[in-house]
Amino acid sequence: SGSEEAVLFYINDSTVVVGRNQTIEAEVDVDYCHRYGIEVVRRLSGGGAVYHDTGNLNFTFIVNKKDFDRPRQDQVIIEALNQLSIHAEVNGRNDLVINGCKFSGHAYYHGSKNSYHHGTIMVDVDMSPLEKYLNVSPLKLQAKGVPSVRSRVTNLRDYIPNLSIPALEEALV
Repeated sequence: SGSEEAVLFYINDSTVVVGRNQTIEAEVDVDYCHRYGIEVVRRLSGGGAVYHDTGNLNFTFIVNKKDFDRPRQDQVIIEALNQLSIHAEVNGRNDLVINGCKFSGHAYYHGSKNSYHHGTIMVDVDMSPLEKYLNVSPLKLQAKGVPSVRSRVTNLRDYIPNLSIPALEEALV
């Protein structure tokens, strides 16, 4: 029987999305988010807390469970960026990086029939408030030796200043 596959693209206003196994209060400054109108929501999949705004393109691959192939799905994004003259690669986690800086985090959920591979692609995210919304674990900072979230992430517009979300969607399709 034939297998249907789909990819969805979507954009959220300012939102913090936490993984299914995370404690919201440990990951997110909930008071700050409420004060500034930032939505806080939980997703079905695991993974870490992420911030979405209108500079972020979100995607979901929906595939039959037997056809789930994370490297193939990652390759769709990598090849789209190659078309745009950006060299990206998969790191040892569930992230895509450029020069070691994360621009796309991924999470996965397996239902009874379908599997879902979803994530973010940072095109032009406002990173200035990231540390205010998200609580970065001192243990994570100690283990990584990195002083801030901002230094580990990058926007695609840092590499292609006039990149638009519709142009990225077109390359992905």
